[in-house]
Amino acid sequence: MDIAYSPAGRLNSINALFPFTLTDFLWSGFSKKSFFVIGQISALPLQLDLVHKSFQMNRTYQRQLLEPELQKIAKYTPPVDFSDVDKARKGINKMYRFLPKVDETDVVIEDKLIRSQTSNPPVKVRTYYPKGLDRKPKKSFFKKMKKLPVMVFMHWGGFCLGDLRTEHARCIRLCRDVGMLIVSVEYRLAPENPFPAGLDDCYSVLLWLESNAEELMVDTEKIAVGGTSAGAGLAAGLALKARDEKGPKIAFQYLGFPVLDDSCSTKSAQTFADTPNWTSEANRQMWKYYVRDMARSDIAYAAPQRAGNLSNLPYTYLWTAEFDPLRDEGLIYAQKLMHAGVPVELHCYTGTMHGFDSSPNADGVVLRAQEDQVKAIKKQLSVF
Repeated sequence: MDIAYSPAGRLNSINALFPFTLTDFLWSGFSKKSFFVIGQISALPLQLDLVHKSFQMNRTYQRQLLEPELQKIAKYTPPVDFSDVDKARKGINKMYRFLPKVDETDVVIEDKLIRSQTSNPPVKVRTYYPKGLDRKPKKSFFKKMKKLPVMVFMHWGGFCLGDLRTEHARCIRLCRDVGMLIVSVEYRLAPENPFPAGLDDCYSVLLWLESNAEELMVDTEKIAVGGTSAGAGLAAGLALKARDEKGPKIAFQYLGFPVLDDSCSTKSAQTFADTPNWTSEANRQMWKYYVRDMARSDIAYAAPQRAGNLSNLPYTYLWTAEFDPLRDEGLIYAQKLMHAGVPVELHCYTGTMHGFDSSPNADGVVLRAQEDQVKAIKKQLSVF
């Protein structure tokens, strides 16, 4: 979508999204199909309004409003039914069989079991290293060992579905295109293991990563956390937990279509009952499985939108889709982070649905979103 920015600090258009106040506000770029901003909060008012007619906050989902390359995918995407978790899991397992084989060229992939730092069971992870890297370099007084930026990555699945296969293709792409180590986590799933089990697993992996940084060739100044959907919610919770417990320093969080708000009260969460990949009803069911006690003192780690303090969090790259129940909570969280002084790069892609950038055929908006992600990670983690 096109954005018009005036020096006076006001964007004029038909539909207002929400007010921003920014100190160092920078339009990093704009196009007819997406917008993104980078900013931090100050006392200067800025009204962010959307001027492209294809993005209207009250637009009802219709398949023909999706980008052309997504319309066929949406046509054959079955309705999301979270009322029977076992059935949903069987459906996901069937999906894996029909996905095209992933090109694993130039990536070294290994599965490991990580011993938990608590009494929890071991956690299974999958590491992705750029191929050609000397994993056992000889130490030299004159030559420093190569250290890699790393991302602890959590898959999507409504906290109830998925495993290391779920985002295998994305992890390969990020490892290869960015040139970084990816550590994908197979965290425990609800409803059998409700919050905080999954988050505890992810935190154990983060601690393991830091304590084994030299062996893993990790640059501890360039640790990122990331994920998509529920995985992005875990990543956001992980960043909060690491900050509060003075754990490993996180430099970057990568949040795609993040699950952040248990209230399910935003306009998009209430409106999009029939959108592909995720619906308002599935969203409500997910929270019932994931958190059994909403009065917990640590509830903000499950639902980061509840956090009262978002200061001192890492640079955040966050993207949302127009036709997604989770759209508005992502936009609101980005605004809250900015108000707390956190640098944020925010993208909202028009004509898209939840999880659109996982499409096996990277073209059009899918390819553009993937390229945007790689550029942001490289820039913020100084990967050249």
